[in-house]
Amino acid sequence: MTQIFNTPFEISMRALIIVSPSKGLTLDRINAYDFLATYGKRYGISDFDLNGDCDASQMQIDIRRQLMKDSLKELVLKRYICVEKSENGFIYKVTALGTAVVSQMESDYSKEFIRNVTTINKRFSSLKESELIRLITKPNGGK
Repeated sequence: MTQIFNTPFEISMRALIIVSPSKGLTLDRINAYDFLATYGKRYGISDFDLNGDCDASQMQIDIRRQLMKDSLKELVLKRYICVEKSENGFIYKVTALGTAVVSQMESDYSKEFIRNVTTINKRFSSLKESELIRLITKPNGGK
């Protein structure tokens, strides 16, 4: 069976979009933002979930975290993002090359994902990572 959503390429492109407008984000924040942007409907971010309606369980969040970690490594190797050590652990920042890649994204999916990430940055950037994780692991999307 062919995998449609959450392929390594798709996850790496979503990570690149998430990191682009920031001054640097940790793996857990990137993963939480990815979850919120992908399942935006249940969090009042979008009118629909980008990957369709499905069960977004804690197990899926844990699996997605490992997939995101692997995708970030690939982005570092391609020099689309860089990694730096901070007081909060490792943070990921976009490079000029990564910014160029994001600027060329034109699909409806990427445009909607960018809109969702913009909304998430406005609404949730002040939350601690622990609060973000609590939000995405609440039943019914924290409603």
